Formats: sequence, C-alpha cells, structure tokens
Amino acid sequence: MKTRYQDPDSDITSVDHVDERLASLEHAIQRLEPLIRTQAYATALEWLPGLFRDGKELLAYDLSDGNRGTREIARLLAVDQKTVSNWWRTWHARYNIVEKAGKRGQFRGRFSFAELIALYGRSPYAHRSTGQPTEER
Repeated sequence: MKTRYQDPDSDITSVDHVDERLASLEHAIQRLEPLIRTQAYATALEWLPGLFRDGKELLAYDLSDGNRGTREIARLLAVDQKTVSNWWRTWHARYNIVEKAGKRGQFRGRFSFAELIALYGRSPYAHRSTGQPTEER
C-alpha cells in the first residue's frame, strides 16, 4: 500500500516520487563533486605554495585516507611508489599534516584543504615582500 502525502508547497505526492527525487539529487551531486574538487585543488595550490609543489602532490595528500597505501596512490597518480613515501615523510616531519593510520605504514591527512589554508595559507593577492594585500586590477 502506498502512502500518500500532499504538501501544498511541493509537487511530491508519494513515497515513490520522493525516492525518485532523492535519486535525481544524488545523481546531480555526483556530477558536481568532480567540478568542486577541481576548483578546490586549484585554490589550494594557489594558497598553499609551500606545502605542495604541484597538482599530483596535492592529490596524493587528498588520497591519503589511511586506507590506501603508497602503491595504490602511486598507481592512481602515475608516479613512483617511493615518491608517495617521500611526500608522506616530508609532510609528517616538516609540517605534521599527516598522521600514521595503518598497520602497514599508511598515512592520512589531518586537515581539510580549508583547514590547511587557515593554518598555512598565504594569500595569492599579498605583496611578496610585505605580505600585505595588493589591489586587484
């Protein structure tokens, strides 16, 4: 038996219709997520020039979830496994932005990109010698 509900402000009239709307929203979110991540990477690289040298290094940090090992991350980024290991060691020793998370030596990022920018960020609009904001043209 279907439950019927009529919200005067909505076109949703049944549980089936709610399920369809939720599935549609989930699909839209899945399509938007890569675009949002791409923008986040660009912003993080711009604001965190001292932590990450390039997009692959930044993506490696994002992929460091405590479950993936160096081999898997290296394969996903098409870099050497030793490169990922070196990045992890550097991030742990110099910046303490990763922590050990697995029995096999995996690491996970301790901060989101927003938190990293708050802690280590440097405005791309700041004057290089004074650190003061410059006028945008």
